[in-house]
Amino acid sequence: MVVYTVLFTLVLVLLTYRSRLFHLPGMNPWVMPSALIIKLVAGLLLFLLHIQTYGIDELSHDGETFFNEGRYLNDVFYVSPIDFFKLLTGIGENDTLIHKYLYMTEYWSAGDLSIVNDSKNVIRVHSLIHFVSMNSVFIHLAIFCLISLAALKNIFLALKPHIAIPEKIVFWILLLVPSTIFWTSSMMKEPIMFLGLSMLLRAILVQESKKKRIVIFLCAIALMLCFKPYVLFAALIAISLALCFKNLFSGKLIPALLTISGVTALCILVFERPRDAAVHYLTRKQFDFENVGKGGLHTEGDTCFYYFKPYTYEKLKFGNGTIEIKEP
Repeated sequence: MVVYTVLFTLVLVLLTYRSRLFHLPGMNPWVMPSALIIKLVAGLLLFLLHIQTYGIDELSHDGETFFNEGRYLNDVFYVSPIDFFKLLTGIGENDTLIHKYLYMTEYWSAGDLSIVNDSKNVIRVHSLIHFVSMNSVFIHLAIFCLISLAALKNIFLALKPHIAIPEKIVFWILLLVPSTIFWTSSMMKEPIMFLGLSMLLRAILVQESKKKRIVIFLCAIALMLCFKPYVLFAALIAISLALCFKNLFSGKLIPALLTISGVTALCILVFERPRDAAVHYLTRKQFDFENVGKGGLHTEGDTCFYYFKPYTYEKLKFGNGTIEIKEP
């Protein structure tokens, strides 16, 4: 397993060196392989962070769940390839199939938490990687890092003509900025969403053939709808406003008004009750993230979730999968 993992990783590094897909004009051909290695190191550090934080010697939380549920879905192929493709594509998926093959999953049937259940799409990607990974977590990490590296190239090409900073500095800034190196060196949704966002920027900003830009744009929309769709809507609103101001200050009043109307219509279509739904969703997310940052314990009761702060632990009795409150 170790030998296979090392050889597979070396093939990916060689791919970034030889393939035109990862070639950066005017840059040293070893820049992209070096960038992939840096991302792999960042991914391993994130892995170690999980071990230190949660006290277990394996992947945990989202990464672990996506990896394991991808394996469960992959196992379906060896039982029934037809049922596997039904679950993989969503065409013909039903509760009977889920109960038969994926009853042990946590994220697959989490419900419609947004426009689409993008967690299922990440699981689908992991299920395909399991065909070549031999259940190696590192190979899954390497492939996701490779995906985000392709995204990095797209963003670099999109921004290069518009920035006066030397291109080498631009590339390393894009690679090493903390939010990018952290979130896109993982096995979660962000690397694939990052690829979609980068393709969107490339389609808009890079001067290529019209046909190629249309194809890239449509692929970008499809990826972003499948992975973190709210980022797509935020990006489209930002791009629309940018075009609006560009047209407004160049004397093109009608295009500016049409752009404003389009942005307004988009907001109305996305949210049935724009203000209430959006504000409630964002404040709830903020509340959850603050609690995660502060630490504490989340437990599930019969009808709701309970949150205990660390200083209350002395008033709790921890059993085998249960929590008992010893005093009010």
